[in-house]
Amino acid sequence: MNRRVSIPFILLLTACTPLQARTGPDPAQPYRGFAALAAAEPEGSAWSIVRRTPAQGRSAFTVFAIHGGQIEPGTSELADPVAGADWNLYRFEGRDPKGDNSRLHITSSRFDEPQALELAAASDWCVSIHGFQDRQAPEHRSLCVGGASEELRNRFIAALDARRLGIRLVEVPGLLGREPGNIVNRCRKGGLQLEASRALRDAWVKDPALRASLIQAIRTSLR
Repeated sequence: MNRRVSIPFILLLTACTPLQARTGPDPAQPYRGFAALAAAEPEGSAWSIVRRTPAQGRSAFTVFAIHGGQIEPGTSELADPVAGADWNLYRFEGRDPKGDNSRLHITSSRFDEPQALELAAASDWCVSIHGFQDRQAPEHRSLCVGGASEELRNRFIAALDARRLGIRLVEVPGLLGREPGNIVNRCRKGGLQLEASRALRDAWVKDPALRASLIQAIRTSLR
């Protein structure tokens, strides 16, 4: 299961925006943890949490969209059907009526909302859906495959390649999601982090066939 899969069309993307790199203080993202955010802005003011577990009991698989809603548009729309009725789902949703959702972004390695931490700790495998700004090729459907589990990364890349969806695989420094404190890596066996360009997120929202293929690729890689 640990065999490395070599995919010839993986490209290197080096131009990162502050949002992409998620390093250093960013005045547009003032909260370094959930407690600070919740103290300043109570739930329901500009954000909400969606937490769902299967009717038959908690699953060993959890799907995260911690920058859902309008923080990273399109991430909730994929996370929900990936989880379906038989996997756990967690969405942190930004819905600021004034449209200022970027301030609600808490970086993955500092995302410490208690319900999310509890779900991750109780899960064997986790996948987290994110969005990034592809400044080199904004028109391309680009995807950065990360997370601490090399096994999950390789399995997902193989599943994606088999479906020939025309997605441009990139590697973005700062978005590889390898940190132990990253919410997706807090599960028991491993985490898979997917960072999608805006063009790809817009495409899967509009295209049911593309969305279904991505759902199958993700679920296949975590099985």
